[in-house]
Amino acid sequence: MPPKGQLPRRLLLALLACGVAASVAAQPAAPRTTARELVAVLEFEGLGATKQQVSTVTDRLRELLLESGRFRLVDRAQMDKVLEEQALQQAGCTTQECAVQVGKVLGVRTLITGKLTQVDGSLWVLSATLVDVETAETLRAVSVQQDGNFRAVLTSGTQALSVKLLNAGGEPAVPPAEPPPPPPAPLPPPAEPEPYTPPASGPRRGFSAFAGASRHSGTFSFHAASGQSGKSEDKTVVVEGKQSLTTPTSGTGDMVSSGLTVGGDYQWVLPSSLSISAFIVTGTEAVQGDLARTYESSGHTLVGGHGRLWWGNLYAGIQVGVYSVSLTPVADLKTQLNVQSLSGTGAAVAATAGWESPAGLLLGVQIERGTVAFDNADYIETGVRLHLGYRFGGR
Repeated sequence: MPPKGQLPRRLLLALLACGVAASVAAQPAAPRTTARELVAVLEFEGLGATKQQVSTVTDRLRELLLESGRFRLVDRAQMDKVLEEQALQQAGCTTQECAVQVGKVLGVRTLITGKLTQVDGSLWVLSATLVDVETAETLRAVSVQQDGNFRAVLTSGTQALSVKLLNAGGEPAVPPAEPPPPPPAPLPPPAEPEPYTPPASGPRRGFSAFAGASRHSGTFSFHAASGQSGKSEDKTVVVEGKQSLTTPTSGTGDMVSSGLTVGGDYQWVLPSSLSISAFIVTGTEAVQGDLARTYESSGHTLVGGHGRLWWGNLYAGIQVGVYSVSLTPVADLKTQLNVQSLSGTGAAVAATAGWESPAGLLLGVQIERGTVAFDNADYIETGVRLHLGYRFGGR
């Protein structure tokens, strides 16, 4: 029996043990991979890669982990010395059991092992494993693929691998950057003038009106009058004792005429840069040459069709038409001999060329060849026309 007032010795020891246990239990468990924890990075294993490439990648990964500020690393030279004393080599340690043994010898809680694999000439795979030395548990296994040459592996590949390892504990490798401020609202673009659109080229559809000058030259062949047996018998008339006028009644005679013409047409536009039009031209010309002894003016009207082939605003074409011609006799002959006007009909074909502006202004020229039949004569002529006009219409 212990003296009165003192607790038994066994009871005192039991209470002391309970207090220590409670104190230990109240302390929080040490976190894994805490900041500034001592970590060892073993030499990577190489598969298809040279020893120098493997050693270079391992050293680069060590540098990146150290720069992150998350770990303290066992110095490589110190690590080689300790392993040499224990008859171990980090380069030949490829199993989980070997890695755990090396970690215990180095006195670290966490160990990193890895492998560099060259799949083919331009595809590489880097893998790393984070191992808990005390429990032999794999805390994290990460890998990255890298295309390109070894320089790309050493820069981009190792950087991506270190980021994955540093995020193993759920912490970002680099603190998130402040989001950039939103860009200022763009200024409205300056108002641009509407681009100038030139008028389209080519034929225009619609009516046109034109005026111009014409000149014709040709030969009249007179038929012999009844009872003259085809002989040429010109008649001479003295007008008021001053002027002798001779009128041919048979044979041939030349006629040249020139004057002004007016006209118009309506044009239809066809595919493939073609157009057709219907036209009418009329005019009066002063007569010259042999026929001037008898006739002083020639009035004509030509009605027909016109086909054109276009090159932009230029054209060339063919024109055909029907002629109506009327010759007006000299006033004295009409009075003295009762000579009547001479009327005839015929046809003509012409080659044409010209230009029409996008605004409708037109300029043209045509050279024609025609034949006109009268009651007692035939007229074969060659003519030239120039005209200027305007077309009322659009494309």
